[in-house]
Amino acid sequence: MRKTHWLRNLGIAVLIVAVALGAYVALTFRPQMIAFYRLVNDNTIVVQAEAGALIWPHLSGLQETPTEVRITVSGISLDVPSIEQLYDVTVVLAAPLGDRAVIDASTGEPVFLQHDLVEQ
Repeated sequence: MRKTHWLRNLGIAVLIVAVALGAYVALTFRPQMIAFYRLVNDNTIVVQAEAGALIWPHLSGLQETPTEVRITVSGISLDVPSIEQLYDVTVVLAAPLGDRAVIDASTGEPVFLQHDLVEQ
């Protein structure tokens, strides 16, 4: 009977930890601002998400139209004021980028090609 009691308490403890961890991820998992992008080839770009300490930065949304490419990068963001980093996320497009605009879907703002930032 004691073993059953111990297993039940362990199960409750694991459930509490899982719920707390799930709540933390749900509260901190959000879209990140895209700073700029660079070309790899006609169908591949690398966007750079700007965040403090970011865990698991990944492509969470991609919508392509004939005129634009809307990209969302998400991750678990840990707000650390003294840390500001750029995180690379590779995006493979269904069609060549060509002259389509790259848009940060989380802000609706255009994202600029990296070499455009250097030349300004």
